[in-house]
Amino acid sequence: MIDEAVLVAILAAENKKRRFELKELEGDKLIVIRDRPYSGYMKVFESNRPGKLKEMSIIVDTNDFEVRLIVDGFLAVGGRFEDLKPMSPYVESIDAFEDNGKYIVKISNVAWRQRATCDMTMVGSGRIIALFARYSES
Repeated sequence: MIDEAVLVAILAAENKKRRFELKELEGDKLIVIRDRPYSGYMKVFESNRPGKLKEMSIIVDTNDFEVRLIVDGFLAVGGRFEDLKPMSPYVESIDAFEDNGKYIVKISNVAWRQRATCDMTMVGSGRIIALFARYSES
């Protein structure tokens, strides 16, 4: 897990006019999206090298969305928020919960040998309050 102080510093350093950032930190790739209206399909990241998703947190204002992480041709994590939520107590790499009208999905510690793609689809429209992903490639 990334240290909260590091995440706060990264977000504070962002230009307030920009809502999407791709950066590197200690050799890892970071994706930061904040306060973005959203509907439809969005590719979060794609990797064509061996790697590992260390942590990804998605916070949105609706439960009507789907997240998919495809690893080496197989669906490692996939489903709508309402499908992931009951699984999260039993699957260590997935955490899905609601907090004061915010719908949060966290995925962590998923490795791949050749290729990984992560995407999300929002059925209606809503807002990405924050999306943070940190992954490494070999």
